[in-house]
Amino acid sequence: MKVERGLFILITSLVLLFSCGQPVDHNKEVMYYVTLTKIRVNTAEAFQNCVQEIHIVYLDVSMGKTLDSNSMKKMNESYLQALDALNVAIQKLSAIKEIDDEIKLKEQLLTYYKGSKGLLEQNLPGIIKMLSNENGLDNVEREYFRNFSYQANQLNSNETILDDLFVELRDKHHITGEDIKNTTH
Repeated sequence: MKVERGLFILITSLVLLFSCGQPVDHNKEVMYYVTLTKIRVNTAEAFQNCVQEIHIVYLDVSMGKTLDSNSMKKMNESYLQALDALNVAIQKLSAIKEIDDEIKLKEQLLTYYKGSKGLLEQNLPGIIKMLSNENGLDNVEREYFRNFSYQANQLNSNETILDDLFVELRDKHHITGEDIKNTTH
């Protein structure tokens, strides 16, 4: 009877030990945080440059300026750079293991980048074609561009949510500036 009880306690303890989530190594938490931060910084710059370039060209065209070949080339390059940065970010994020299933920072970033990529792919080819038209912009085209701008702003509002999630992850896992500094050197 004592052997059976002891065996039961041992088996129960082992089941509980292995069924509970194992804590993540602090160094892995720091690397996860730093990696996601780097991906975010690199991707944000390319995406913002693209949207900014499109807005500049839109303002020029809407004021009656004709789009020259240099502006067209610059706009296309920024579009392709943004798509490339988003593809790289999506690929890198897909390969990373989520370390906090409550915060889900990786998942949130992945969703944000897929949405950004979709927005660009669905709208920019038409906008670039529209802006390269030498006849100027009609009301339908202006509305199309306003809709794109609205969607881009909606997506951009997620930046605040992402900022909060980064802070939450950093606080929850006690990631300090010193931890980050030691990881990046």
